[in-house]
Amino acid sequence: MDSKRQLMIFLLCLSVLNSPNSIIDGSGFVESASSDLLPLYHLALWNDTRFYEQAWGGFNDIVLVDSYVIIATNSLGLLILDVSNPIKPELVQELHSNITFTDLTLTNDLLYASAEDEGLFIFDISNPLNFILENKFLPHTRSFSHFYFQDDLGFAAWDQDGFTLLNLSFPTEPAILSEYNSTLGSVYDIISIQNNLFIAYGTNGFESVNVSDSLNPTQINYYNQTAPFWDDEKSWRNQVFSFFTHENSLFLGKKGEFDILDISNPLSIELLGSTRFSKLTYGYDEFTKMQVVGNYLYSSRSGDGLTVYDISNYSSIFYTSSLYFQYPYSDGDYSSFRPFQKSFVLTDYLFLVDSIGMMNIIDPGFDTDSDGMTDGWERIYGLDPSTIDGNMDLDADGLTNYWEFQNHTYPNRWDSDRDGMADGWEVFYDLNPLLDDGSLDFDNDTLLNRWEYGNGTNPLVADTDGDWIPDQWDADPLSAWYPWGFGLPVIAILALFLLLRMNQVLIEDLQIQWHLLRHKNTALTKIQNFTLRMGRYIFSRQ
Repeated sequence: MDSKRQLMIFLLCLSVLNSPNSIIDGSGFVESASSDLLPLYHLALWNDTRFYEQAWGGFNDIVLVDSYVIIATNSLGLLILDVSNPIKPELVQELHSNITFTDLTLTNDLLYASAEDEGLFIFDISNPLNFILENKFLPHTRSFSHFYFQDDLGFAAWDQDGFTLLNLSFPTEPAILSEYNSTLGSVYDIISIQNNLFIAYGTNGFESVNVSDSLNPTQINYYNQTAPFWDDEKSWRNQVFSFFTHENSLFLGKKGEFDILDISNPLSIELLGSTRFSKLTYGYDEFTKMQVVGNYLYSSRSGDGLTVYDISNYSSIFYTSSLYFQYPYSDGDYSSFRPFQKSFVLTDYLFLVDSIGMMNIIDPGFDTDSDGMTDGWERIYGLDPSTIDGNMDLDADGLTNYWEFQNHTYPNRWDSDRDGMADGWEVFYDLNPLLDDGSLDFDNDTLLNRWEYGNGTNPLVADTDGDWIPDQWDADPLSAWYPWGFGLPVIAILALFLLLRMNQVLIEDLQIQWHLLRHKNTALTKIQNFTLRMGRYIFSRQ
């Protein structure tokens, strides 16, 4: 690989992991945009360097089978990655590397993969490492863009103007029931709800087709820029690129926003909610895929990465958090270019693929046991997401599991950055437990942080015991009573002796004063004795 491509790869990875909390050796987290409601953590970035020289090629769709992700690519066929360790995904297999796969649909142990100019591939993936091609279905040399499966029916959308309705009573042997032709252009997404099929045509809106008579699909309604529940003033918002169904409601992924529709009566669809009502409409990015977990809607937006909304109240939708991905131009500009985010699959982890061959692996922040640590993080380090274990300290480094999570350190390794200092000690003294700072000297006392840790001194204070003796000169830097190995009383006597020895004049003066004092005391004693004798004599004469 030449130096220019190496530099480009480095900049691409750096742009994603560019954060003051960037992790070492790929084993921690980089936090997303702040949110008290739903944190997102970037775990890892996986890429295929073969896509760098063909921007907008990249990855088209992704599904998860056990601990493997399957990626539909633009020119490298199918890629199968082992993500049992989500912070270190590994490519284990490539299939049909000369084919462009556009859409993946899982049902039981079968994978339906639509492909440009190749029709529909049907794989048995009961063993993800040994795909078995059961059938390759290519009616009338159609190029399929999307596939949707419901009950015994399959809906294979053409890349232009319509779909083929298939009988899948025998899933590996599709039989054509009918074909539906349209003049509305390219199909961006397709979804079936009961007997109604919804087809997204991008700038041409969407239509609903009744397929109760599988031999004769019939259009029920067509919703274009004049639909009554859309924004007449800004028609660009009325373009439909993706669908999602939840609780008998249809979500429309559009440009810059999404709508929620009541489709209980296909002849009279009503608007239940929209991000535009909450003033969340912004930008021109397409909602390419959506998924709901609990009260939250996860969405990939074409140029904005991953965005999460609270939809507990359809009439008052609000934003909770985002995770954006920026990649540089060749001149190093990080502010302009964001790749087209294509598709994602969300379980304990979220795997998001984009148009330039990147897969970002994200911890979505689920916390089943409400112990303050996300399920994804607990699974990585062998903790139990269903047991409250935040107060345990598995590696005895002075940090509980909860505080290991908060500081992005390893709960199963006492020294996360392997610099010889325990994580708890580093956090206590505000050092960085994810950076090898053992050879630094923060308090300029000539003692390295690693030495300070081993001897229990304060790495931020040059005189730990406050005895005015710097730690590097102090025989016992933890006790003010023994600065050089002697007690303070001995030190005081020695200091007085030295002072007197150095000041002979003072010594002589003290000697003179002592003699005078002794002389004065002798004279006083004689006077006192004489006075006493005279008193006795006078008293005896009387």
